[in-house]
Amino acid sequence: MSRPKLTTPVHEFRTTIRLREGEDDDLLSFFQQFPPRRIAPTLVAALRQGSVAGQQAELAADDEAWEAALEGMLF
Repeated sequence: MSRPKLTTPVHEFRTTIRLREGEDDDLLSFFQQFPPRRIAPTLVAALRQGSVAGQQAELAADDEAWEAALEGMLF
């Protein structure tokens, strides 16, 4: 039996995360415990359990803080 066709739009975000041994060992061990096809769903779950929702409300209230946070994530 095949999976039913999606009826809602799907948004795709691609990113690359570079981790360094000795500096990011905690994150390396976290990612290494999952098979490659489970990393994206695991990241989504981690983002939902973290403070993403709280930060989103703060950033909406203050545009300058939002821009600074976005710039910090990009550089």
